[in-house]
Amino acid sequence: MSEKYGKSFTVAELGDRIDRDTATAYVYADDDPSMRFVVRTDKSGEVIYEEYPYRLMCRKVENKINETFAKYGIVSECFVTFTPRRNINVSPNMTFDEFVKVNTLETAITDIVVLSDVDLTGEKIVNVYTEICDYLENVDFGTCIYVLTESDFNKIKEKIRHEVETFALQDLKYSGASDNINELFIKVEDKKMPLTSSEIDSELGRE
Repeated sequence: MSEKYGKSFTVAELGDRIDRDTATAYVYADDDPSMRFVVRTDKSGEVIYEEYPYRLMCRKVENKINETFAKYGIVSECFVTFTPRRNINVSPNMTFDEFVKVNTLETAITDIVVLSDVDLTGEKIVNVYTEICDYLENVDFGTCIYVLTESDFNKIKEKIRHEVETFALQDLKYSGASDNINELFIKVEDKKMPLTSSEIDSELGRE
């Protein structure tokens, strides 16, 4: 991989073997230890599958989502993946516009962790989602927002940056978050928000 991409990589940890002939590792590029990705090798150590360009593209979208939340004063971390995930055409220097054009993408599946504060409102979330959906073009946006206290957010934010798969509420608790977590599920199809700002406020207990 170093020869292929012109940079050095480090194995962060080893995963489970799929069978006797393959092994999984979670790897990062040395110029960005925060972004982990999956690499699978055969029994001779040759790489037979790796997700480096794919995770680079997902990280671009993650950064866009976090920047959009920040625009409205909301601190967030998130993990993004796309469906379908098989046979994705992507390269390290590809823009998101190019990525959308050369792939048939259905949904951007996103787990978002946000820091709870008095300024987290339904109106802000609607504005954030409107901007993100414009960025995603014709890709639907399926998300779960987890609202955490500052203490819990600080415990798990680094782990979210290291994620290689979608996560759930129990994963956040396993990483040290408390039981005091609000969840909000939103799926935007054809750029149409399924909930109004007041309905989101109600879901978050912020009426």
